[in-house]
Amino acid sequence: MAVVVHQISIEKASGCNLISVTEWTKLTSADRVELIMKRKVQFLDEDGEIIATKVALECIKVLAA
Repeated sequence: MAVVVHQISIEKASGCNLISVTEWTKLTSADRVELIMKRKVQFLDEDGEIIATKVALECIKVLAA
């Protein structure tokens, strides 16, 4: 079965926010890069399991094409 990003968890001072892939793609590329570089983001599958960042970004790129 292929890996599918279901939600993205963004670490905030008050906890974590879960956003959809659509919401993620609406963020500016600068904001996305900053979150990734600061390790403030995790990509989750349907079961809530963490997907490696590189794999998740490749999956999102394919979906956006």
